[in-house]
Amino acid sequence: MSVPLISIVREQRTEYKWSLICGPQLLHSRFGQQDVTACLQSAGEVTPADQQMVEIMYRHVHMGTHLIKDLVLNAGSLAKHISETYATLIADKPASVPSASIAN
Repeated sequence: MSVPLISIVREQRTEYKWSLICGPQLLHSRFGQQDVTACLQSAGEVTPADQQMVEIMYRHVHMGTHLIKDLVLNAGSLAKHISETYATLIADKPASVPSASIAN
């Protein structure tokens, strides 16, 4: 079985959507979350019980593979790390990359 993927995107300034994907199958998705922490907590709660790890993508940027228990127990600190890493990557992007391809 492949490692599940949690994809988090910002739909509006203060509204996020997450999707839980395993292989080609969409397992769960939720719109209207207030922040990244809420997305991680919600997705962690519905991740299949037989899985220990999950990949995370934030706004189409891979943020690594993490323990599922960290999503539930340390969602706030993981969300902060993800947001800070994303901000650093976007600030350091090459000038030749159109911002529209990264911003979503």
